[in-house]
Amino acid sequence: MWTPSRWLRRRRRPLQVACTCDRQYIPHCAAMLHSLIINQRRPVEVHLVAAADVTPELAARLSAWIEEIGAKIVIHRVVDEDPRLRGIIHWWSIATWFRILLPRILPEVDRIIYIDCDAIVTDSLDPLLRLDLDGNCIATVTNPPITMEWMERHSSALGLASTDDYWNAGVMVMDLQALRAGEWEDPIIEYALAHHDRDREAEVDEDSPRDVFTYTMRNPERFLFPDQDAMNVVLREHRLRIHPRWNVQTLFRRSDVRTPELTEQRVAEAWNNPAIRHFEGPGHSKPWHPDAEPEDSALYWAHRRQTPWPT
Repeated sequence: MWTPSRWLRRRRRPLQVACTCDRQYIPHCAAMLHSLIINQRRPVEVHLVAAADVTPELAARLSAWIEEIGAKIVIHRVVDEDPRLRGIIHWWSIATWFRILLPRILPEVDRIIYIDCDAIVTDSLDPLLRLDLDGNCIATVTNPPITMEWMERHSSALGLASTDDYWNAGVMVMDLQALRAGEWEDPIIEYALAHHDRDREAEVDEDSPRDVFTYTMRNPERFLFPDQDAMNVVLREHRLRIHPRWNVQTLFRRSDVRTPELTEQRVAEAWNNPAIRHFEGPGHSKPWHPDAEPEDSALYWAHRRQTPWPT
């Protein structure tokens, strides 16, 4: 039915959002996209960069549902991805690397809001659409320290000036035009190749969250978070810091460490009024895990049940 609000929504500039996933993460991606779409007052255009194991049937099912709930989606299936990516990190999904390729995959798009699939949107993203990047390529939220000593050692190993310079790549406002002009894709991939942690493959059972956490805590000087670490290094002088409510990470709750950027007040503001809730980390950090925090599960499943993958 025609209504003034629907007419106004269609007339407004669309919100363009990107995400990446493989077959395993399609249900979680759908939950994130539902939360995104229902919280916007303007049309939403989604660019999903999908791994080769996302079949045409899965893509068609997701696309039909997205259109039913009033948004537009374009699925970019990466079948023959850059072969260099396969040689970097074997235990992470190849899809996590696709966000580095967005400037090339979306040549007609100037600005995109990238959101990980293990997130839930809880507010309008209009402020990010209007954000002045002040000449920077990206805008991101500082990653909270696990411990201050750990973050100081990890930041120092990456050549960052302070712990507040290390940011989380789960939510990014990306100036794709500036990223294309800067030709940052190759330097990011080359840094990752040069610093690939080959010892980890022999030392860690990647199916064990405890093993992953223990290894991470014992080795802060190593290349631990593949594409995120590489982006932090290469784009360190081209990043704008934004309020933590745009990427409320689980570590905000699990760590009591505060920094000049992540003060007690700003973290409280973010936790009490999140725009995007990001469930980063392994195991029970994910809201679909049986041992997840009840409030995390409730938020996630409220959206997942509205998708074609309700269980």
